[in-house]
Amino acid sequence: MERFKFYSINDASIDFYWGRIKKVMKNVESNDHPIFLDVLEFYNINKILKNDIYLSEFSKEQIKKIRGSFNKKINIFFSSLTKENIIYYLECLFSVTSNTSIENYHNPKDAKNTDIDSNSTFFRADFLECFEKFQLDKKITESDLKNIINRFSIPIWYFLKSDYFSIRYPKLIKTFFLSNTENFELFLSNYIVNNDNYVIPDNISTAELYNLCEWYIDESSNLNYLRLINQGIKDIQRLVIDAKLKLKAQRKIEQLEKVFLNSQSKKNSNGFLQSVAIYTDRKKYLTSEKSELKILIDVDDIKTHSSFESLLNYLMYMDYFFNENWILNLGSFPNFESSTLTRLFYGPKTRKNYETSFYFHNKDLLVKQAFKGFQHILDENLGLRIEDLINYFFEKYCENNFEIEWLPIRFAGEKEKINIQTKNLFTIEEQIRKQWNLLIDEGEIDKDLFALESTPRIYDLGSFLHKKYIYLNEENKDIKKVLELLFSDQSHLNTVKVTDGYLHENSFIQLLEKHNINYSFFENYQRQDINYLIENNIITKRKDDVIYVNKKQMRRIRIFSMIFNYGVINYYNGLTKISRKVDLKQQQNEIDEILEEGLLIYKDTLFSKPESDYLNYLLNDSEFDNALGIRNKYLHGSVFEDNVEDLLYALIILTIYVIKINEELILNKHYDNKDK
Repeated sequence: MERFKFYSINDASIDFYWGRIKKVMKNVESNDHPIFLDVLEFYNINKILKNDIYLSEFSKEQIKKIRGSFNKKINIFFSSLTKENIIYYLECLFSVTSNTSIENYHNPKDAKNTDIDSNSTFFRADFLECFEKFQLDKKITESDLKNIINRFSIPIWYFLKSDYFSIRYPKLIKTFFLSNTENFELFLSNYIVNNDNYVIPDNISTAELYNLCEWYIDESSNLNYLRLINQGIKDIQRLVIDAKLKLKAQRKIEQLEKVFLNSQSKKNSNGFLQSVAIYTDRKKYLTSEKSELKILIDVDDIKTHSSFESLLNYLMYMDYFFNENWILNLGSFPNFESSTLTRLFYGPKTRKNYETSFYFHNKDLLVKQAFKGFQHILDENLGLRIEDLINYFFEKYCENNFEIEWLPIRFAGEKEKINIQTKNLFTIEEQIRKQWNLLIDEGEIDKDLFALESTPRIYDLGSFLHKKYIYLNEENKDIKKVLELLFSDQSHLNTVKVTDGYLHENSFIQLLEKHNINYSFFENYQRQDINYLIENNIITKRKDDVIYVNKKQMRRIRIFSMIFNYGVINYYNGLTKISRKVDLKQQQNEIDEILEEGLLIYKDTLFSKPESDYLNYLLNDSEFDNALGIRNKYLHGSVFEDNVEDLLYALIILTIYVIKINEELILNKHYDNKDK
């Protein structure tokens, strides 16, 4: 059977190697002369044992003894290596065309002329870890290592997993790093989410990195990394990606995209496609494909219910605009909208990247088109614009219903150029921010104070409501672990072994929902986490060995599920748009209990964090490397042509303000009256 290679404690493939692992563990004591690959396999199995991952048939005492045997044999093997041995093993691991046999090798003189075992290449990094651990640099000179790297074209990244090789062989590692433009991707990888980190040699200067970046742009055809350079990286160190580099990258991107589009036009295009549609006929909408992302803009309904409040309600209840808990649905929710596997297709992302997906872009397109259609229907049938509805809300609705007087909001005329209208809308957005903060802080909007106030950040806009948004307590390791175990598609609890094979679902909760699961189905390493969930009253084990969830636990799990999927819960809304008061009260009571336990926290702001993140992604370029920065473009003197898409974004953003402010005022009035 194929030898075992450890990747991570969350690696689902471990389950399929238990037969092999068990065999090696039982035979380690009797293996008096382990060969090279035996020792590297010992090293890998020791990694899972170190993390307390092992079959339930082994006791803790047995595991302790086996680990001791592994460590002893590993130490003896590497301590006895000669320079000749080390060079030979490097040759075996890194030369895929070598005629030497690593499988039966004990000493170079014993080598057989058979092909190298291809699986042994998986152990390259492990051998270099041992090279460092046992300080084999004392036996291998810089000249020796240079010859090996040159002979077998070993990629430099193998030697950058720590600073060990850069310290022991400084000139060599620097020379090899700067000799290949692709190595600049290793530097960028340090600022990419979920990528391996590489220790770039300290003896490489800023000027040398800049020159390597220029060379990389000239030579590279990797659009993903070129786009990272073009957008810039906010937290980058040791290099400034200036305007010249960004422009150089932009021109290279345009050149490559032109070549790509020309090649694609000559053949069928295969990609990730999903139908997006706006319907104005209810019958066609109801009979359309279920797989479509679709919105109905019902012309007859709009004409029949044409009051300003009815039209604003129509926008508020538009599909895909807000989720069931009345959190803005236009933001990106990776845990809900894409799997771990599909996120691999999105290319590299910096740590300050706003994570997007195919689904995110499709719903974004859908809602923009819906607003465009709604605007057209308003104009054609009622002689109105969305701007008129927004103006009505601030000018009349708030005064009539809440006795709030906003300062006048002046919209550009519809005959003005598109870019003038758009700039005007973003100016209004800033005015609303300032006025809202005055209303929160002072209880009224004073014209003179407004003129002196600076524009607050979106994140800093306050709320009338106490405990409005509920979040995960990021400082509490317990709740983070609970959510990963329950809902992640990478949880090792998603798969259990049964008599006739395996049961697997996308999450542990789905496994419990779809199957009758017994405690005994889980292996020892899984039971540690099952016991953890039981001890924390997340799940229950019955006397008959069945794992189940009681009503109170289910309420808690639904709350956790919403937070895992969307990052937040609105305390004042149920988990469905139409919720019974008794259900909402039970939900709030449960949230209060969890807050007391320190698993969750709350914040009182106009927008939740996912909503603020989305608005900042659209408006500003200070928060995210890949932000659209539309507002900055219009308010900072850029020169550009009319862009209808920007206008639609601006209208959507102002409508979001209307809906969120209306929610605040209604709930504040309701709970204020209730308290009185």
